[in-house]
Amino acid sequence: MRKKVGLIPANGLGDGVLWAVLANNLNQAGYESVLFSSPLMGLKKWFPHLTIRPFLTVAEIALLPGEFDHLVVDSASYLANPKNPKFIEDVRKLKSWQPKLAIPTWNSRQYRLDNLLAFFEENFDIRPQLREAGITPPQPLHHRCHHQRVIIHSTSSDIHRNWSAVGFINLATRLKEMGFDPVFVMSSDERANWQTLIDQHHLHCPQIKTLGELATLIYQSGWMIGNDSGVGHLASCLGIPTLTIFKRKKDSRVWRPCWAPSEMVLPWPLPKWLVKRGFWRYTISVRRVFYAFIKLTCYNDEA
Repeated sequence: MRKKVGLIPANGLGDGVLWAVLANNLNQAGYESVLFSSPLMGLKKWFPHLTIRPFLTVAEIALLPGEFDHLVVDSASYLANPKNPKFIEDVRKLKSWQPKLAIPTWNSRQYRLDNLLAFFEENFDIRPQLREAGITPPQPLHHRCHHQRVIIHSTSSDIHRNWSAVGFINLATRLKEMGFDPVFVMSSDERANWQTLIDQHHLHCPQIKTLGELATLIYQSGWMIGNDSGVGHLASCLGIPTLTIFKRKKDSRVWRPCWAPSEMVLPWPLPKWLVKRGFWRYTISVRRVFYAFIKLTCYNDEA
């Protein structure tokens, strides 16, 4: 009988995509994996070979020892996060069934996926063979068929990671002048805050209701530009060349999208107090982002 492994990443979409690579490797090595990721539930049809479940409730945690041989929990997950008000209770329950519980440690100078793969090689005695998450469109789609379309993700789950709104608008305008088709993507709540600005500049921001719709739009697009966010990881996982704007250089070492070709734009070095106050945004000009994108297209233009 195959050993069963439960995987509990942190809460973000990007975390779910990265941990899907682990699930893929475990399945290939003969384990049976279950990935607990509420964000990826909206993409279950895109991961036909993986078992994905929503995040657990506290009551469900106690039932896990009877189902799993191993449970791997991200140190930043809702179960292992000290900011979680139920932290003490949750961890006590988890530690009661050692040695089934494992929490990876992170090297801040190494890409997060490499951290995870190294952890699994050491703890599960397997050499990960795959860097792919196993994502597949649920219906026939033409990859990058809208080659001039540039997906722009101008938001993220953390507003402190976001480049300036004016910067994104001016960048989109310049791309449009160069013959590209910039398309903004964001949640319905974010869209309400951006709609006036986007309409004023005659730009496009479609209403996207599901993660499946977002994945379909991205998969058929030519390029992706955005903040450090899960949407960037999703785009890269789907094979879309991606340009990411980072708040800090150290973030880029850990969170750079790693599947498709990619470029980064980093702020100039600043004292920490200036970074915290958002001054990093003023060191990244539209010109710098635009030319980084042109560099990306020059080396990865399949048209």
